[in-house]
Amino acid sequence: MKRCILIIEDDLGYQNRVRRALEDSGYSVVATADGTEGLMLAKQHKPDLVILDLQLDTSHVDGWEVCRRLHALSEVPILITTGRFVSPEDVVRGLDLGADDYVCKQNVLRKPISLKELLARTRAILRRIEWQQAPVHIYRFGDVTIDFRRLEAKKGAISLKLRPIEFGIMRLLIEHESEPVSREQLLDEVWGYDRFPTTRTVDTHIHHLRRLLEDDPGNPRYILTVPRVGYKFIGSDSSGEG
Repeated sequence: MKRCILIIEDDLGYQNRVRRALEDSGYSVVATADGTEGLMLAKQHKPDLVILDLQLDTSHVDGWEVCRRLHALSEVPILITTGRFVSPEDVVRGLDLGADDYVCKQNVLRKPISLKELLARTRAILRRIEWQQAPVHIYRFGDVTIDFRRLEAKKGAISLKLRPIEFGIMRLLIEHESEPVSREQLLDEVWGYDRFPTTRTVDTHIHHLRRLLEDDPGNPRYILTVPRVGYKFIGSDSSGEG
């Protein structure tokens, strides 16, 4: 079943570009330039994600108010887009109103951002929702227990200090158990978009995970290197539960 995305954007040129990019990526898309109509479409279609423009100049309600009403209407994730500089105060206000992420339509040089980044943010938000809705929240392998809902991990009776991003790495590796996962895929799907100039940051986190989870980090049993590709998780004695 296709994921449905609602676009509320009064810049029709930008709206059409985003719509085509999403449809080319396999999503079902509903779009409008009016905030009030967007709220009606949200009730009608129950989208999996809303991409909302803050500056709805042709609408009777602005993006802030639409965001507030959407959040009151349902738990649908909201990705805010804006054509102006986003101050820390704007970010806090948007998050308080229910937004999940921000994307600026232009960079500091007033050049349009790539649709690739917007798509990556979209995939990241939808993946987080899938993780939250997934039936398996607690995963065990060897003497390690990972609770993805509570973001807690233990090795035996010892609590482990995993970074939030490392829970995401483990979740993705476990979802693709026994399959190679590239460093680029980890950056794209866990971080949300490739914000780093190299993939060495992935290797750093894998090194940290091995130190915490493996009995012999120098000779790992669970998190294996796939030469010239990335990593894969092997948990032959593993189990998951809801």
